[in-house]
Amino acid sequence: MADLNQAGLEAMKDSIKNVKVYVEQVDITDAKACEEFVANVAKEFGRIDVLCNNAGTGMMGDLLTFPEEVFRKYADLMMY
Repeated sequence: MADLNQAGLEAMKDSIKNVKVYVEQVDITDAKACEEFVANVAKEFGRIDVLCNNAGTGMMGDLLTFPEEVFRKYADLMMY
């Protein structure tokens, strides 16, 4: 699992029983960081059988009123 929130990752990892879980703090809007994360997971487990991208945010509002930098931040989030 990857997330910006390290404490949340550790809590989620601790809640999962009887399964080996790999967690890493990653900014998924950073392509290089994503590539490194995938390489780290493959190294840890030997291979990757399934990848589930479940990135998102709770930001709500009128898209047309968002400043451009905010719009781009959330658009980038969906790209990876």
